[in-house]
Amino acid sequence: MASPSIPRLPLELHVQIISYLSLEDQIRAAEVCQSWSRIISDSQSMRKSRYCFEKTARGIHRLISTESQCFRCEVRDTSIREYYFQGNRLRNDNPFLDEPFFSPTAWNGEDPELATWINRMGFDLFTSVPGLSRLTWWGSEYWGENVTVRQFMEAMLKPVLEAKNGMGANGSLTFFLAINLIASAYSIGSGYPGGR
Repeated sequence: MASPSIPRLPLELHVQIISYLSLEDQIRAAEVCQSWSRIISDSQSMRKSRYCFEKTARGIHRLISTESQCFRCEVRDTSIREYYFQGNRLRNDNPFLDEPFFSPTAWNGEDPELATWINRMGFDLFTSVPGLSRLTWWGSEYWGENVTVRQFMEAMLKPVLEAKNGMGANGSLTFFLAINLIASAYSIGSGYPGGR
């Protein structure tokens, strides 16, 4: 007797299996098929687990805050973005990129203390672009409370791309963590950044 294929398993069993996955495995599973992507995106408990509640970057999506230098955004020809998590490339339609950057519990009244914490958090961008050696933003005011991970990347890249005026802006945006501070560095590259 043939064993049932994975798509034929009951939905409840899919949910139970996926609930045991680590963040890294959730990222990969979200790219397996649409039903797993929906389960991962729609599960409130799994979504809450994707935000850091440790001192380093409390309330920030764990794509950024898992550890220093684990997430980066590669820019090619000013309009092409490639995202990497722990060295693995994310598909451009990965649902994690379109999740809120800040934990929604900070703004929905569930955790007002978290909102205060986030609004004291500093965001530094270091670049080698003339006139943009360092930019600093505070709290959620610049980004907006409902900014997604992808929109956050674009907001960080905007001053760099504007300063470069669309010319030779190939490079890599990488993140480094400290307590109540997220520092990032944009390094200008030549050629195809993903090929490094």
